[in-house]
Amino acid sequence: MDGHKSAYDVEWLRRYDYSEAARQRRRAQVEPWMWSRAELSSLPKVDYNSIHTDAGTMVDHKEPMCIGEFGMID
Repeated sequence: MDGHKSAYDVEWLRRYDYSEAARQRRRAQVEPWMWSRAELSSLPKVDYNSIHTDAGTMVDHKEPMCIGEFGMID
């Protein structure tokens, strides 16, 4: 090892903990609900092809969706 040390805030570590136990805890905290037409129409939308061809679009839209925010890929 090169002696490098990294320090992370405990809240950041909890937020990005993708272990099975952490995922189960988060699932237990979420109540399922039916989306209304108004809610669905207000979600941000992004073109499917642009996510795969434009790096900026991918970072701006795909990553937030993966960490718990919502959007529609059309």
